[in-house]
Amino acid sequence: MSNNCAILVNSCDKYAEAWYPFFTLLKKYWPDCPYPMYLNTETYSYTQHPVTVLNSTESLWGNRLYQALIQIDCEYVIVLLEDFFIRKPVDAEEIANCIERMRSNSDISVFYFSRITGYKSESTEYSKYYQMNPEEQPKPGRYMINCQAAIWRKSVLMEAVKNIPSPWELEENAFAKLSEKFKQTKYYCLKNTWYDNIRDSDVFSYVLVREKGYGIWQSKWLWNNKKLFKKEGIKVNFKNLGYLPHWKYKLTKITQRIKGVFTK
Repeated sequence: MSNNCAILVNSCDKYAEAWYPFFTLLKKYWPDCPYPMYLNTETYSYTQHPVTVLNSTESLWGNRLYQALIQIDCEYVIVLLEDFFIRKPVDAEEIANCIERMRSNSDISVFYFSRITGYKSESTEYSKYYQMNPEEQPKPGRYMINCQAAIWRKSVLMEAVKNIPSPWELEENAFAKLSEKFKQTKYYCLKNTWYDNIRDSDVFSYVLVREKGYGIWQSKWLWNNKKLFKKEGIKVNFKNLGYLPHWKYKLTKITQRIKGVFTK
């Protein structure tokens, strides 16, 4: 295994419709990827790309991820979600650099390949990254553990996700439950990069802003996926998950805000 690292795509049976476009784009924009790939889901198989499927029927979201991590015999793992649709070549050199940094510095837990809102402390070691300080957030440690594309020290991620019921709980509260040993380690996030007025990553170039209409939201395809897949020559059946047009997305967000006002 190259550099003792693997790629884990964390998904579920419900979003199986996204696997083919995800792996097709990953293969196109990272054709010489040296790392073994794994797909975490409940019961489905997948054979359209060379990937090892890890099945688990654990009821809690975090425990399914934990069981997948147990089965990956690597010290480091690149974690991605099934709707992180790559739009540009992956910066493989930077990924290799981060693995080497983690090999040389056992106190580094993660490099996030995106900007994590709320953190802005300049890193003295790595100019492309902010070093995340828990006290920079109004809620200490919020988003220190999150689901954006990242390379993790597997032991830290395993402790963080165990018994966590959902991704939202992970981002809000997982850091607080870590042992003091792991709280003292270092967490880094990439500084902002912009392409076409879309907040993006220059390592894994997937769109991070749902308002731009890419990916899956509330179990529905967002509107700009059709344009992206057409451009890339990828055929996807949007009927299983359903399709959320821009106007309906805006209406849903407005309704959520109104409900929030009246429930405070």
